[in-house]
Amino acid sequence: MSNGRTALVSIRYTAGFRDLTAAKMANLHKPQGPKVESGEGDDGMPKGLVRNRKLAERLEKKKADASNAAAANIDPKKGAGGKGAPAPAQPAKGADPKAAAQKEIIVPKGKTKEQVIAEMEAEEEKKRQEAEEAERARLAELEKGFDKHAELDRYGGKVYDFFPEDNVRKSQHYEWLIPVYYKSAEKEHDEVKVFYLEARTTTVFRSLVPNVKELEFGEIPVANRRVLEILVKNVGELEESMRMEPLTPFGGFSVLNAMRTLQPGETKPIVVQFEPHAQQIFEERLMIYSNHTVVSLNLKGTGVRPEVEIIGIPEGLLNFGNIMHNEYVEKNFTVKNISGFPVTFSLESMVSGVGNKLKMTPFTLVP
Repeated sequence: MSNGRTALVSIRYTAGFRDLTAAKMANLHKPQGPKVESGEGDDGMPKGLVRNRKLAERLEKKKADASNAAAANIDPKKGAGGKGAPAPAQPAKGADPKAAAQKEIIVPKGKTKEQVIAEMEAEEEKKRQEAEEAERARLAELEKGFDKHAELDRYGGKVYDFFPEDNVRKSQHYEWLIPVYYKSAEKEHDEVKVFYLEARTTTVFRSLVPNVKELEFGEIPVANRRVLEILVKNVGELEESMRMEPLTPFGGFSVLNAMRTLQPGETKPIVVQFEPHAQQIFEERLMIYSNHTVVSLNLKGTGVRPEVEIIGIPEGLLNFGNIMHNEYVEKNFTVKNISGFPVTFSLESMVSGVGNKLKMTPFTLVP
């Protein structure tokens, strides 16, 4: 973006009631989105910021060594050559670990090899379940001491819950502090700068749910009309009396039926008509209000005019020349529809020609 130019930045927010937990907040630290091959922008870092890769590699190696040492009961500081237990023998490269384990199975008297394998698998399954149970207990203990307000405040955000136990009146309000990173496009080694945007969002329970988010009427000839239905369902626990915000008088759209009251679980149609008065694109927002919620739908349609092309009449004049009395001449021309929809047409003679004694019609149009 050159000097003096502006750019449009869009922020999309998906409304929903969010129950922030320690596990969900931990996911914020994980990389989001696809990896970038260039080395800039990966690991969720803003483009232009470069992480310390050597430090990251050392940390990853340290974590891996600690994990392996814990599995083998080895002191990571002393390593495998210290006084700790010797490192377990690793299977050869390319060897199947299960096949190697089965070769070392010792079958006691009175049991078959299959029974021993079944007991070993049952023991492994038991250990796996115990590990999962221990992990669930650890997460539950972590959630007990988790303060979502303090954790969210670290990221520049705040949350306010009103009537959380009331499914009808509950609402959730957030304040977000969004960092926007930028750098000079002309100076390659210029430092990355940042500014912050404050955004506020509100989420409320929606008791009325339409079957569509957008009503598309398509192309309709001018002065013609098309009627479509929207089905609105009450998914709440209370009855909802619908009322509508008036549409633009000359916007092409109109609602034909009256707004009704919906009982819990009930569905009723809203009949919408599109009748374009001009050749143009029409778009409008239909807002339906009730006691506790708002429904918003986008109405779209295009008004088009029928167009035909006359083929076989050069310069718009059909010349029959000189014709003898009681003789006739036929000439043909073609009417071609160049519109994007079917067109019905009729031929009508607008002039009667020079009067004659027999009062005969000089021109006959077929069909």
